[in-house]
Amino acid sequence: MRHWITWIAATCLGLVLVTWLVLDSSLLAGVRGKLVETMLARKIGGTVQIDGGVWIDPGETLNITAEGLVVAGPSGATPPLASVDRIAFDLPFRALIGGSVEPRDIRVSGATVTLPVISDATQPGKGANRAIRGALRFLADHDISVSDSGIAYRDPGNGLDLDLRLTMLQLGQSADGVSVQGKGALNGQDVTLSGGFSDTDPFTLEADFGEVDVKLAGTPGPDGIAGGYAAELSATVSDINRLMAILKLSGDIDGEGTIRVSVRKSGDGGTASGNLAFDLTTGESLRVDAVIGDLSQPRDSTIKTRLRLYPKGKEPEPTRIRRDLKLVGVDMDLTSRPGQEPLRAMVITTNGFVLDTGGVGPPPISVSEISRTRDGKLRIGKAELRIGPPDSPLVMLEGVIGDLLALQGFDFDGRLDSPGGNLIAPERLQTDTALGRLSGVFKLAGDTRVLSLSGLDLELRDTSLWSLKTTGSVENILKFDTVTLDIAARIASVPAFLKALDLAPGNELSAALDLTLSSHDTEWGSSAKISIDRSELRADLSLQADAQHPTVRGKINSDLIRVSHLRDIINASIELSQLDRPAAPQKHPASGSEGPLRDVTLQPIGQAILLSDMDVDIKIDLDKIEMAKGQGSIHSELVVVDHKAKLGPVKFFYGGGHFDVSAAMDMAKAPGVLGLKGSTGGWDFAHVLEFLKFKKHASGILDASFDVSGEHASVRRYFKTLSGSGMVSMRNGSIDSQLLDLAGLGVIPWLFEKDRKKTAVIVCLRAPLSASNGRFVLRNGVVETPRVQVVLNGDVNLRDDRLDLDGQPRRIGKPLSRSPWPFKIEGPIKHPKVRVGDGPRRLRRSDGASRMPARRKTCVPDILQLK
Repeated sequence: MRHWITWIAATCLGLVLVTWLVLDSSLLAGVRGKLVETMLARKIGGTVQIDGGVWIDPGETLNITAEGLVVAGPSGATPPLASVDRIAFDLPFRALIGGSVEPRDIRVSGATVTLPVISDATQPGKGANRAIRGALRFLADHDISVSDSGIAYRDPGNGLDLDLRLTMLQLGQSADGVSVQGKGALNGQDVTLSGGFSDTDPFTLEADFGEVDVKLAGTPGPDGIAGGYAAELSATVSDINRLMAILKLSGDIDGEGTIRVSVRKSGDGGTASGNLAFDLTTGESLRVDAVIGDLSQPRDSTIKTRLRLYPKGKEPEPTRIRRDLKLVGVDMDLTSRPGQEPLRAMVITTNGFVLDTGGVGPPPISVSEISRTRDGKLRIGKAELRIGPPDSPLVMLEGVIGDLLALQGFDFDGRLDSPGGNLIAPERLQTDTALGRLSGVFKLAGDTRVLSLSGLDLELRDTSLWSLKTTGSVENILKFDTVTLDIAARIASVPAFLKALDLAPGNELSAALDLTLSSHDTEWGSSAKISIDRSELRADLSLQADAQHPTVRGKINSDLIRVSHLRDIINASIELSQLDRPAAPQKHPASGSEGPLRDVTLQPIGQAILLSDMDVDIKIDLDKIEMAKGQGSIHSELVVVDHKAKLGPVKFFYGGGHFDVSAAMDMAKAPGVLGLKGSTGGWDFAHVLEFLKFKKHASGILDASFDVSGEHASVRRYFKTLSGSGMVSMRNGSIDSQLLDLAGLGVIPWLFEKDRKKTAVIVCLRAPLSASNGRFVLRNGVVETPRVQVVLNGDVNLRDDRLDLDGQPRRIGKPLSRSPWPFKIEGPIKHPKVRVGDGPRRLRRSDGASRMPARRKTCVPDILQLK
């Protein structure tokens, strides 16, 4: 008995010793560690290493604690997939004896999980996926509580940095799957996690960041989530700055938005759709709608983007001034088709024009190599922008955006390829091929406040009608600051150039322009030379732009200008002005393409300069104006103060003739109206008709005074809108008898000459006129021949192209006698009808006056001279 008792005691002591050695002795700590490492590795499906030791509290349920646990990632990956300061769990002793090793009530603290970056070079994707799947499967099969732990993802390639720190996370088993409850912070922003996940039943996961709420709702397919699912991801952002903080992006953007993504996945593919809407407190908004028709073919997709820079109803008014030009919005539609070229449409809307392009071709905007920099900027490593038709973009930009959210760090190489017609009339001539194409390169660098243009080198190509070369740089093109530009233009044949525009060609002459433009800070300078054959005009101007009203000072001078060239320039200018008329027909309307530009409200550049907020004082000295029968000179001044422009007085003397005229325009209240005031006289009517190339003869010395105004869109428009008063007179004249016949006055044979001759003498003419909106009223106008005085009354309506005049001829000095054959001229101005009637009764003065003065005045109605 004593022997058995001794043996049993020794055995128990041995068992206690073995148990102590296994469970607590430092001698077998390595063995305990290996056992736990093996067990966890089998559960997780990866490599587990315990560096800090393992402790086991014996009992009916073994309580196992391990410290310094490391879960390795894919082969060669650093850092490890997870490191855990302490993990504790329970193992039922009976289950362990029965061969079941299933941890219960797992408690984790101080864990750090680092999600691996998939890289073909160092971290094979299959190994990474296997490690992640094993860890997720282990988490899904057990009740786990986590404290003071975190999950990190850092991609050095794109800079994405996510650090989720959890003060508490509870993963528990439920009837529907795995329940999730947790609190912590993502990249320093507080977050609350709740919801659950199931492989077979509908589930919901939510993350609440305060101003950002994210929700994932899903429904697995009949065969489980591996066979397909339907999922909806939604995010509501009430403060965009909070979202930026979560993503560790720098910047300050106030606004709100929503994100919605819907996915339907099946074994043979699936579909996806989503939309994004952001509204900023400053008025900007962004809408993106996307649809992927087949997830197995990502090229089957449609994306619609709507960017608005102003709230609806508060867009800037249409402008005619380039300085007030603003971008209003951008609409972009992209449709990718499997096996075919993508479809694209893009509309860029400004308050001065709309650029509308579409067709088959690459997307107008493409970005790649998106990354977050160490200082929190969202960087675009490769950006491409194509503005214009897909097959022939007007502008192409390729480069880098260093800070997309702040719109800074632009560095682009640019290429321009624009129709030459855009330089003349962009809405009408953009499809014209005869005017060539303006092509060249440039560089853009900077941000939305200071954007520099350098290396500008543009030249007209594919045309022999004209040439243009432009080089230079602009330190800030947004404000057009610190500019250096050289422009050289040549037109070998002005008639050929006008003819190509379907305009009247005029006389043969050539034209050239050389312009140098420079600026430093607020001081500008320009030097230009305009040559028309031998005629030459030079302009040297300076601009001081730092005052409340910018000021322009300078001079325009010339050593020689031929009047014939001046006439041709005026005629060419009038022809070109037709291109600016809204009602003008499109050139070659049958060609089918109207071009991408529409709704152009910007005024011609010359008019835009006049309407700018500038004070101007320019001296004009034309020392030699050469005419057919002599020469003269003009000295004048152009002054613009407080939006009121005045040219003159312009004084000119030539061959006994002169004019003294001032022009004025109120560019703030009536920019389309030009006022003229002055007088002219001493001109031989024959020379005027000769200058105008009028073939019928007429002569006389012309004088006139006037104070009129009208719309200056064209000469014809000016006369049709003319208002004011004037006086036209002529003396010592004659007129071709055929002109009298054309006017219908040849039916009165004795009116001008007793015997018909080649020309008829006109002693004088006097026509006091008043005009209102193109209607000229004549009262007591007089035409005198050596024998007869004709008194004229009526009106000439240039708006309707009609006239209505009454004439009463009487012999000189016989105003109270009957008027033989009074006549009426009425009808269209080009083809009036003349009717001759019987003379009226004798006239009487109401005051009884009946005697002519001893010295009669010519060209004053005789009846008004009676005493």
